[in-house]
Amino acid sequence: MVRKPPSKAEYIKQYSREYKAWSNARSKAKERGIEVTNNFNDFYKFMAVIGKRPSEKHSLDRINNNAGYDLKNVRWATKKEQSNNRSNTIFLKYEGLRIPVQ
Repeated sequence: MVRKPPSKAEYIKQYSREYKAWSNARSKAKERGIEVTNNFNDFYKFMAVIGKRPSEKHSLDRINNNAGYDLKNVRWATKKEQSNNRSNTIFLKYEGLRIPVQ
């Protein structure tokens, strides 16, 4: 028996946490005048590229904060990873390593 694909409502319900993060990012971008690319506006594409949230400790993060929301510029990241990705984070270079100063 061939299973039919879930409806949009069923898909959103199945991935409600991811949908909420995606939807909030789009709203935040609109409020702040941050660019949102066409490929980011499609939740199905978002899930195909970014995937499920790895854990409750992860939230959506822009890799390059000077760029907009694009599937190549977002990831699931922990609070620590996000705090190290701020524009005001100070880094120490030591023996070829780039270490954030906490």
